Amino acid sequence: MPDEFPPQVAKLHTALQRLAGVHGTKSGIECVDGVTAEQLSLACFAQLPHGAMRRTGGAISNEVQVQVEFQIEPSAAGWRSLKFLAWWVRDAARGSLPVQLRPFALPPTAVSNVQLGQTLRFHLDYFFTHPDRAIEPILEALSKLADDLDQTIDIYQSSLLERGGPSLLTE
Repeated sequence: MPDEFPPQVAKLHTALQRLAGVHGTKSGIECVDGVTAEQLSLACFAQLPHGAMRRTGGAISNEVQVQVEFQIEPSAAGWRSLKFLAWWVRDAARGSLPVQLRPFALPPTAVSNVQLGQTLRFHLDYFFTHPDRAIEPILEALSKLADDLDQTIDIYQSSLLERGGPSLLTE
């Protein structure tokens, strides 16, 4: 995943990191066209959303996947933010966006190193199908997604504070 992002992708990172306990965002845009269900067991495809792709027998023709990875601080604020994001993604998917949130972790051990408890990440997967594979529509959609997350955070932050609830934002 690249260290520098187009402004539209950086905007989504910024929106995510507004939430308390969210950190370590990374992302990538990958053409998954041609990836078959059989290939999903290969290590080089470990980061892909296997469940979603197996349901369709592999990637859909002309499919591009945007994946935003982030970590959650193991604190009350971090878990609250994860619950908020889980609801927000579910609501977006119910509204017809091809988006999902899923956990990702590495094996409990690797050679002589214990990884259990050290590698948990979350992936926000957003799927696009574009016959010409142009990047501009994808970046525009990511910008809209970031705007929606920012607006949703603002709405619920105000609502929570009015009711004496905990903040969604980093202190």
